[in-house]
Order: sequence, then C-alpha cells, then structure tokens
Amino acid sequence: MKLPNGEGAVVEREKITGYLLSETSLRGRHKARFLRGFGFHPGQWDVLAVALKVQGNSYDVAGSVPF
Repeated sequence: MKLPNGEGAVVEREKITGYLLSETSLRGRHKARFLRGFGFHPGQWDVLAVALKVQGNSYDVAGSVPF
C-alpha cells in the first residue's frame, strides 16, 4: 500500500531545518548527520522535501502507527 494521500503531502521547512537537518536539535542531530552524509543541508532544505515526497509516493508503506 502506498502512502495514503501522498500526493498531497506537505513537508514544512521548519520540520526540516529545525529538526531533520539541525545538528543542534537534541532529538534531530543524529538524523541530521545521517542526512548530511547524503548531501542534504539546510541551505537547500527543499531538495530533502522533494526527496521525502518522492519516497512516500514511490514505495509501499512498511507499517503505520495510529495517532
């Protein structure tokens, strides 16, 4: 199953720059190091946003957690 409503997914700038690519975020800094290893950086946050959308629309969802 693909990501439900994946074509309408919104990936906010603050989520990427303040968390996923922030080396000062206590919870995100390890993700930031990992993602920077693939060339993603805050100055081009939109590149990661597009990559996440493509990923979500191209592959099946492995699992989900209700919230």
